Amino acid sequence: MLTLWKNSNAPEEGYVTGIEPGTGFPYNRRIERKFGRVPKLQPGQSRRFTIEFGLLSGNDKVEHVSRQIKTIQGAQTTQVDTEPDKVE
Repeated sequence: MLTLWKNSNAPEEGYVTGIEPGTGFPYNRRIERKFGRVPKLQPGQSRRFTIEFGLLSGNDKVEHVSRQIKTIQGAQTTQVDTEPDKVE
């Protein structure tokens, strides 16, 4: 799971955005426990994740990667959840 977040407080405080990998939804653990979505590891158990990223300069490179992403996505649409109890 990948979470895109932003904090757009007052202009004098600046604008912050982030993309973070995660093992669950970005809600408070109290909410996640309610829906049984808090991942747990047993003693000695581990999980490993790998993320690759790169920086693109120029419209041509961005368009090329955008086409690759659309090919990978196919007909799948992005799911946007605005409330924790609406998440499946």
